[in-house]
Amino acid sequence: MSSSSTDTFDIGRAQLPPDTVAIVTGAAEGLGKSFAEGLLEKGAKGVCIADVNEPLGLKTVQEFSDHFGGGRVIFVKCDVTSASEVEAVFAKTKEKYGAINLMVNNAGIVNEKDMALTINVNVTGVAYGTYTAIKYMSPAEGGKGGKIINIASVAGLLLFHGPVPRPKDFVCS
Repeated sequence: MSSSSTDTFDIGRAQLPPDTVAIVTGAAEGLGKSFAEGLLEKGAKGVCIADVNEPLGLKTVQEFSDHFGGGRVIFVKCDVTSASEVEAVFAKTKEKYGAINLMVNNAGIVNEKDMALTINVNVTGVAYGTYTAIKYMSPAEGGKGGKIINIASVAGLLLFHGPVPRPKDFVCS
């Protein structure tokens, strides 16, 4: 059985629905910034950069606004370990763009000297983001549904002996 070209998926040409509004935590730099940029490249209506690093977050918004046009990206300072700050991100994003339909819980840290902070960012922050996204995306709250993407480290899947590996120790292929 042969397959026609319409049966294949070409990610290079794929576009998001034009009403896509996303929040990406930890998006001032690194992977989060790349996720936000990819969403804008694929046609997102709006993307909220949520990060604790305000100067870098504002710089990222300016960079994206210059490249993708103004109005498609905003910055909201957010410490994901604070339920009220996560709530504020959603409220401000909804105020700017309307319904939110994509949440990317990307913020994360590795800090072996402060285990409580690491757990609060990497676990509690994801829970706050997830449950707040469910609330805002719920049709019961005026939302239209959506998707939640939780980013995690490979360290959560592998057993390591000795010192905690740093990101430079991993090679992705």
